[in-house]
Amino acid sequence: MSRVFWAVLILTAFFMSCFAPAEARARQAATGDKALKPVEREELAPGITCTIRRDKQNLDGEELVVYMLEVDINATDVEILPVTGGERFGDAETVGDMARKYGAVGAVNGGFFYSFGDRRLPVGNLVIEGTPLAVSDYLVSSAALTTFNDRLQFLCGYFNFRLTVGLAGQTFPASTVNSASTIPGIHLYSEEWGSRLAGDGASLNVSLSRDGENVYRVAAAGTGQLEIPPGGMALRFTGTPWQEIRRALVPGEPVHVHFEYDRDYWGEIEHLITAGPLLVEEGRPVFQAVQEGFTGSILLPNSRTAMGVDKKGNVLLVVAESAVTGSRVGLTFEEMSLLMVELGAVEAVGLDGGGSSTFSVRGKVVNHAAGRQRPVPNALMVLVGPKLFLGDSRIFPDVPPVISNGRILVPVRVIMESLGAAVEWDGEAKAVSIAGRKKVIKLTIDSNEAFINGKKVFLDVPPQIVNGRTMIPVRFVTENLQGNVHWEAAERSVYINIPH
Repeated sequence: MSRVFWAVLILTAFFMSCFAPAEARARQAATGDKALKPVEREELAPGITCTIRRDKQNLDGEELVVYMLEVDINATDVEILPVTGGERFGDAETVGDMARKYGAVGAVNGGFFYSFGDRRLPVGNLVIEGTPLAVSDYLVSSAALTTFNDRLQFLCGYFNFRLTVGLAGQTFPASTVNSASTIPGIHLYSEEWGSRLAGDGASLNVSLSRDGENVYRVAAAGTGQLEIPPGGMALRFTGTPWQEIRRALVPGEPVHVHFEYDRDYWGEIEHLITAGPLLVEEGRPVFQAVQEGFTGSILLPNSRTAMGVDKKGNVLLVVAESAVTGSRVGLTFEEMSLLMVELGAVEAVGLDGGGSSTFSVRGKVVNHAAGRQRPVPNALMVLVGPKLFLGDSRIFPDVPPVISNGRILVPVRVIMESLGAAVEWDGEAKAVSIAGRKKVIKLTIDSNEAFINGKKVFLDVPPQIVNGRTMIPVRFVTENLQGNVHWEAAERSVYINIPH
C-alpha cells in the first residue's frame, strides 16, 4: 500500500482518538454521577430515539454536547417532513415555534439561506412532498428522502435538474424556481411565492393559470406587477430581448412546464434539501467543504447540524456544539465528518450551523439555541401518528391522532373548530360539549356513554386525555355533524369532509 494511504489512515485514527471520552467524564460515569451522565438515551416513540452525549471532544480537547435523533423512516406512522416558516415562502420562524405548530416529537434546523428584502430564501434546492419549492443550479451536496421499490431511503449527492418551458412551438431551459436570481434566462414562481410577482420595468413577467398536469395557459403578460393565479404560476424572462416570445404570449396560449432529474439515481423524491458539504461517503469521512465553495468564517469551529443515515437505514439528525453555554467554539466541518462516522453514519451531509443549529424534543429546544433562537426559513420535523386531512388540506394538530381499539382519536378543539362547531370544556366533570349542525354532542373522558341532543348512545372507544389534549373518536363525532370520514390504510391517512 502507498505511503499516502498509511498517512491518511494514521491521521484519521489520530482525529478519531480526540473524540474519545475525557478522563474526568469516564470517572464520573464509573461513579454513577447522574448530573453529568455521559450518554442519555430515550425512545420518544416506536422508531424514534433521542440520544444526548457528553462524552465527546473536538480536536482541541474542548468538551462537546451531541444531540441525535435516530429515525426509522419506514416505521409505521413515523415521518420526517421538511417545513417552511411563516405564512409565505421565505418567511422565517424559529425551529421551536415550527415544532410546536406541527406537533413534532423532534426537530432540527434546515439548510442555508440568503436574504432578499424581507424574505429568507433557501440556498440551492428544496423539494417537499414531491413539489419543487426552490430550484437553482448550485453545486453543493443535497440530502433526499426518496422511494425505491416502495421503500423510503436516504440519499445524498449533487442534485442536477432539468427545468424546461415549452411555448410557441419551442422549448426553453429555465434557470430557477422561487429565486431572487437575476441571471439571464427564465425564472419560475409558484403560488407558494405569493399572490403577486413584482415587476421591475425591464423583465417580462407572464402570469399562468393551471390547465392540467404540467400544462398552463397565459393569463397576462407585461413588465409590471402580475398576479400569480391560485394553482398557477408566473414566469420571468430576464436579461434577453424577448420581443418575439412576447408576441406569442397571448391570453389562452398553452405553456408546458417540466421538471426532470436523474431518477435512476434519485428514485421518486419525496423531499430534498440542498445544504452541504458532504461529510461522509460509504462510511468514510469526507473533507471537501472548500471544494464545495465554503469559505471564510463558516469554516471555523462552531455549532453544527448534520443529516445522515446509518447502515440499518435509520436517518440521523445531529446537532453538536460546545458544552459551554454561550461559547462560539464547536466543530469544524472536518471534525463534524469524523463525529458523524463515529455516530454510525455511512452517508451524511451538513445542514446550516452556527446560530441556526437548533435541536427540539417534544416542542422544547434543548440545546444552546434555547436562549436565543434564530428564525430560519425551513426546518426538519419528525412526526408520529396517522396523517390528518380536512378536505384536501393536511392539518397538523399539536398532538397527533392516535389509534385506540381500532378507532382513530383526534384533538377535539382543532378539528371541531375547523369544522365550524363550537366546543366547550367542563374541567370539573371532565366533559366536552360540541355544538353544530343543530346537534349538541356531549362526551366524558374515559366514558363509553355519550349524549346527542340529550339521547344516550354508546361509543366503541371513549374520549381520552393525551399530552394535555382532549382526544375524541373522529368518526362518531364527524358523522353526527353530517360529515364523513375516510381512512386510507395504505397512506395511514384520515380524510375528514363536511358538506357546506
